[in-house]
Amino acid sequence: MDLKDKLDLLGPSLGLGEKKKSKRPIPDLSKIIKGETVENKFGQFFRTQETHPFSEPHGEVDLNGLFEIPSDIFGLIGKSDSLKNINPKRTLFIDTETTGLAGGAGTVPFMIGIGFFEDNGFSVQQYFMRDFNEERAVLDSVYSLLDEAESFVSYNGKCYDFNLLSSRFTLSRMGDPVQNKPHLDLLFSARRIWKRRLGDCSLSNIESNILRFKREGDVPGWQIPSLYFEYLRSGNPAPLEPVFHHNFWDIVSLAALMTTLGQVYTKPKIHISESQDMVSLGRAMDALSRFDQAASYYRAALDLEPTSEDKEDALHLLGFALKRNGDWDKAIQIWRHLIQHFSFQVSPYEELAKYYEHKVDDPEQAIPFAKKAIERIELLEELHLHANYQIDRHDLEYRLARLERKQSVRLNNK
Repeated sequence: MDLKDKLDLLGPSLGLGEKKKSKRPIPDLSKIIKGETVENKFGQFFRTQETHPFSEPHGEVDLNGLFEIPSDIFGLIGKSDSLKNINPKRTLFIDTETTGLAGGAGTVPFMIGIGFFEDNGFSVQQYFMRDFNEERAVLDSVYSLLDEAESFVSYNGKCYDFNLLSSRFTLSRMGDPVQNKPHLDLLFSARRIWKRRLGDCSLSNIESNILRFKREGDVPGWQIPSLYFEYLRSGNPAPLEPVFHHNFWDIVSLAALMTTLGQVYTKPKIHISESQDMVSLGRAMDALSRFDQAASYYRAALDLEPTSEDKEDALHLLGFALKRNGDWDKAIQIWRHLIQHFSFQVSPYEELAKYYEHKVDDPEQAIPFAKKAIERIELLEELHLHANYQIDRHDLEYRLARLERKQSVRLNNK
């Protein structure tokens, strides 16, 4: 390939000037995937459509279950009031396949997959550029769908796919149909619930461990850009077949994951079986200042056979949730339980010192707990475990000094 050919290949992807028609023959993609050639005022492109019927679960997920989720739950899942009234039937599920994974002005979404619910199931349309000169035709056709949608669902779309789409619409001198609409990015929602236990919250790992869906013959996402460029060089569409399937299953998994998260938030004691996940849901409620719910989920985590470490963590968080909810008597019970059963805990001593200083106004009762907290810090420092508990010794010593001053003043005034 000489320099002119390379410039012809790259020019359109950068949005430079009028796009030339490709001189290369267009391969017949219908030989590898069911679809059709579509034409509009900007040219042609290839489009597929496939429906995943409601009668077939995706892994262990019944997609029809999404319609049983109260709409306000989506606001909790996405931590945004703008998502409270999402209507799944007016929502588009978006995933793109691109010429690079790093983004930037030269990155092009050569395939835009769009999923949506119909009466008989969940349908996925894929808009595919057979060559770079077909980008504007693809964007023009996708524009109306995106513009009419009420909301969007993606996986890491806020950081990648939607930024890329916005830039491509702008470079093609079109409006931006994806801005300022409710957007539920399930990556962040999945991390809130499962990162504590799974660590890896890639969509493939979520599929395997949460949706219980296993792909057959899938292509890794990092290989997809090179497969597209190989197709452009060789004209052979065969390597693209797994790319179409990969994109299709990514989008179906979005619908399944949204359903699963809705069930987790709606009926956690039915749909959560791991103590770590229940604790994570409690933390999510804590972050939303729903302390009563958070406390309920921490208690539920204790009933799911946690390890000693997880039990300690759940009790620690439960104490704070009860405190924030004003349930002081119950919080005190939790802190005393932690002191009795978990030797390395510092925060229960500190919290009891705070309670007796500020709520009871009794420095005499607070002082022993402040001293015990400092003793625990000293022990943790000797064992090189101090960093794990993130308690500031200086703050504790300052608190103790203040308490002793208060006590001294009271004794002198008697």
